[in-house]
Amino acid sequence: MKKDAIKSAEVFPENFKIYRNDRGTLGGGVFLGIHEDLISTEFIEPVTDCEIEWSKIKLKNSKDLFIASYYMPHRNMKDITNLKLSLVKLTTGKPKHIIIAGDFNCPDIDWINMEIKTGAPDKEVQQALMDLSIEHGLVQIHDKPTREGNLLDLVFTNNPSLIKSTGNAPGISDHDIVITDSLIKPYYCKQRPQKRYMFGKANWDQIKTDINMITKDIYNHIHDMPIDKTWQTFKNGVQATIDTNVPSKMIKKKHSVPWLNRKLRKMLKRKARLHKHARKTGSYKEYKQFQKDCKRQFRKAEWNYINDIINAGFEKYSSKPFWNYMKAKKQDNIGVAPLKTFIRPESCMEMDTDRLKYWYIVLTISLRGISSSSECERQANPPDDISRQT
Repeated sequence: MKKDAIKSAEVFPENFKIYRNDRGTLGGGVFLGIHEDLISTEFIEPVTDCEIEWSKIKLKNSKDLFIASYYMPHRNMKDITNLKLSLVKLTTGKPKHIIIAGDFNCPDIDWINMEIKTGAPDKEVQQALMDLSIEHGLVQIHDKPTREGNLLDLVFTNNPSLIKSTGNAPGISDHDIVITDSLIKPYYCKQRPQKRYMFGKANWDQIKTDINMITKDIYNHIHDMPIDKTWQTFKNGVQATIDTNVPSKMIKKKHSVPWLNRKLRKMLKRKARLHKHARKTGSYKEYKQFQKDCKRQFRKAEWNYINDIINAGFEKYSSKPFWNYMKAKKQDNIGVAPLKTFIRPESCMEMDTDRLKYWYIVLTISLRGISSSSECERQANPPDDISRQT
């Protein structure tokens, strides 16, 4: 699979900055998701030939925090060596706060007594990881098993005083989620609510009248006013008439999905209780089954919500809700290539009418089960008034 073949917006929430280090083949990789309110940047200098991704976060009255996501799928010395090289590159220069978290796949290290369990497989690899942490002054702070009684997911830091607590939460895979609460104070760059004008409900007749009056006033004093004052008169006049004659509302970012109803919230709470019970008893069968049910219900709720909105628009002979949904799915500024028809591959559809005709063909073939090429060619000429029908 090509790197970045799947865009971040297809998977991750829109209010997070995503820094990724994808594998070149077979999918997978590591990433960091940092809330957009924090001032963060991707830090690629210490990235080496292993699955690791670094980012820098600005802190108040303190050194910058460098945080990394790391994964070692199989215990091997090559990944440990590359991790060491990455830390050497990072620690060169000014002192830094460092946090490294991820799946290190080394379950046989006793991090309290700093020793390897007897009979541990790949002992030299696990010993090298422990020696690496000592060499660079890193303390492993997580002590709760994350998969079937094994401590695989670790959190290292060179300043343990930054960490308030660490624990587990139910995960979406066979690993628990590691939750670490820190005492850092980052800089925030919160986005204020934005004023959005609803020009579809504007009083255009009054706006035209006001603009004509502004034009006449500027024309009558064109020889008396400096150019800067003329511009300010025009600018302030246009803004005043827009504020008066165009309705507006304040837009805030939503931090939850609209289909998350009361039933789904109850399921999340029950899943958390089952996870807590499974960790105590060691039996994960009931929890894993309910976890699958949760995923199924969430997907069903999302598609029901989308279908209801689109169908409501079609019942009113409006395709606007459909196109609003398609537009909302575009999150990356990569542009959208013109659609190409399967009937005439050389033709591109630049106009809205062409797109409507294309979707008319696709829906007709899908609903009627057309399979022959001659029938496809016949359907390639939909009614000329298709734009009015939709």
